[in-house]
Amino acid sequence: MNDQQFQQLMTAIRGSVTEVHALQTNILTHLSAMEKDIKDIKAELRVVHANTFTHPVLVPAPAHPGHMYAPGPVQFPRAVLPDFGEYDHTQRYWNSAAPHLIFNHLYPQVDGARAYSGTLTKINQERLPWVLENIAFKRQQIKGKTRVVEFCVCGKPKGLVDCFRDRHFEFCWTHGEQFQAGSTGCTLQGIHADLPCAPVHWETMTDSEWGEVVFAARCNGLGLSGISDLDRVLFPKPS
Repeated sequence: MNDQQFQQLMTAIRGSVTEVHALQTNILTHLSAMEKDIKDIKAELRVVHANTFTHPVLVPAPAHPGHMYAPGPVQFPRAVLPDFGEYDHTQRYWNSAAPHLIFNHLYPQVDGARAYSGTLTKINQERLPWVLENIAFKRQQIKGKTRVVEFCVCGKPKGLVDCFRDRHFEFCWTHGEQFQAGSTGCTLQGIHADLPCAPVHWETMTDSEWGEVVFAARCNGLGLSGISDLDRVLFPKPS
């Protein structure tokens, strides 16, 4: 390689380095803009949450407690939302191979001291929409895959939303595990002494109670799992 060829090579390398630096700058600029957009959206959501006490909203309400579609939307005051704090919705379903881990760490954790006031004071009720979504999400993940089929006590495939509604099994909020109704906890009970099981079971509510529970959950991120028929999971048609 002569001097002229060497100089041409060095010029090409310097040009490539310059292009890489320009690309890095461009990427950082776009990331900064995206971060600003996210902050603006969060600020707007806080304003919406702050106005929930005074503005009514039209939402689908079941004609039968938690089971049927109403012929049209009905109006009732927005639910007073619990303060779940900030959590990253976009991360919730990235690890589709372990939805129970996502459910366990990124779904809002509600305790009695922070539960919203009014007629809906039961923590179990507040967690039901999230549990229904998680059960449906897991069924969607295994749909069409070859696997060993396990069965519920009723003879149907294990892990159906209908079986949860019929109280054939309960759900551990702490570990994201399903377990047979009547048991004291899931299979992970006792493994982590600092993480005791928190069973969630189905309970029937009035139209307005269930509507408020679902609406509050939607305001806090319910529905980001990509389940196309989540409305039918929450408000199934009568059989």
